[in-house]
Amino acid sequence: PCPLCPIGCKHVAMLRGFFADEHEVEVVEAGYDYEPVYALGSNLGIDDPAGVLKLCLLCDSYGLDAMMTGTMLAWATEAYERNLVGLEETLVEPRWGDADGYVEMVKHIVDMPNEFYVSMAQGRAYRGLGEDFLMTIGGVGLAGYHTGLAFVVGTAIGARHSHVSNAGYSLDQRHLGEPLDPVKTVETLVEEETWRCILESCGVCLFARRVYDINLVAEALAKLGLRRSIEELKETGRRIYALKYRFKLREGFSFKNLKIPARLFETPSANGRIEPDDVKKALEVAEHRIKEMVEKYAPAM
Repeated sequence: PCPLCPIGCKHVAMLRGFFADEHEVEVVEAGYDYEPVYALGSNLGIDDPAGVLKLCLLCDSYGLDAMMTGTMLAWATEAYERNLVGLEETLVEPRWGDADGYVEMVKHIVDMPNEFYVSMAQGRAYRGLGEDFLMTIGGVGLAGYHTGLAFVVGTAIGARHSHVSNAGYSLDQRHLGEPLDPVKTVETLVEEETWRCILESCGVCLFARRVYDINLVAEALAKLGLRRSIEELKETGRRIYALKYRFKLREGFSFKNLKIPARLFETPSANGRIEPDDVKKALEVAEHRIKEMVEKYAPAM
C-alpha cells in the first residue's frame, strides 16, 4: 500500500496458520483488494475469508496474476463439470468453494505436470475446449464487473486489456439504463485512456483522477518548471497511447484475433444484455481510430 494514502485500495490481513502437528502457530501478512477477492473468492464460490486469503498469499508467493489464476480455476471447474476434462487432466477434483483443492491446483499451474496445466499456466483453454466460458479478453482475466457494453469494449481495446486502462465500467455506470452508442463509446474510451497515459506518467493514482483534472495537472507541472499547455498535454497523452499500440502491433497483436467469450452475451449486465453486433461495430471503429492515431503520433521509424 502507498504510505499515508487516504484511499486504501490495498488491505493487509493477518493470516493465522498451524504447523508442526498444529502445536505451533504462525501469522503471515496477506495482501488483498477487490480484484483478488473477486477472482479467488466469489468467482470460485469460496465464502471462507481464510481460504480466499490463502489463495491470495499463494499467488503472491509464486508471482502469479491473481485475476488470471482465478479465471483459469473457474474455467477448469466448469470444464470438469461439463465432462470436457477429467481427473487425468486436472489431477485434483475441482469443486466450487473448495479452497484447499484450488490451492493444490495453483501449485500444479506452477509445476505444469501435464499438458492441461501447461495450457492453464499460459491462460489458454485446454485444446480449445470451453472457450465460450473462458472469461478472458486479449489473454487477460476479466475484472469483477459486468456492467455493459463499455466494459467489454474498454477491456478489448485497452492498451493492456485491463479494466483500469480506460474504466469502461465507469462509463456504463454513468449511463445505467441508457443504451450506449458503439461509436461514441469508442471515442469516449480512447479519450479517457489517452488522458490516463498522462496521469500514470505523472504518478497520479487513478482513484484520484477526478481530483487531478487537466488544469490541475498543468498547474502542478508548471510549479516544477514544466510548463505545458492543455493541448500539449493532450497531444502527449495521444502519443504515449499510440506508442503503446505501435509496440503491440509490431509484436503481432491483431484486432481480428480478439475473442469475446459468449458468456458475456448470455448473461444480462447491469445495463441489460450486450448485443454482439454492438461489440463488433465498436471494435471495427476502434481498430480504424487507433491505427490512425498510430500513424499520426507514432509512425514507424
